[in-house]
Amino acid sequence: MSMVKEALKACIDQIPGWHAIAKHPHPSRKWIVDVPAESDDLTKRFAFEVQLSSKTPVNYFARSQRYFDSGAFPVGLVPRRLEDHETKVPDAARKRF
Repeated sequence: MSMVKEALKACIDQIPGWHAIAKHPHPSRKWIVDVPAESDDLTKRFAFEVQLSSKTPVNYFARSQRYFDSGAFPVGLVPRRLEDHETKVPDAARKRF
C-alpha cells in the first residue's frame, strides 16, 4: 500500500467517531476501495480514491458513480483538475450525506 493511502487512513482514524480501512474490497469483490471511511455509528460512508497515475475523466466519473450507487460518497485525490461532469447522485445518498 502506498504511503499516501496509509497516511490518509491514519488521519481518518484520528477523527473521533470515524474509522478507515486501507485497500478494502467491495462486497461484490469486483473492485477495491483505496481507503473507505465509515462513521462509528455506520450512518455515513466515504470512499477515498488515491489516483496518482493519470486516468481519463470518463474513468473518474464512472468510479464516482459506482461509489454513489454503493452508498458511499466518493472523494478523489487526483494529480490534476477534472472537468465538471453531472454525476447522478441517488436520492437515498443525498439524504445520507
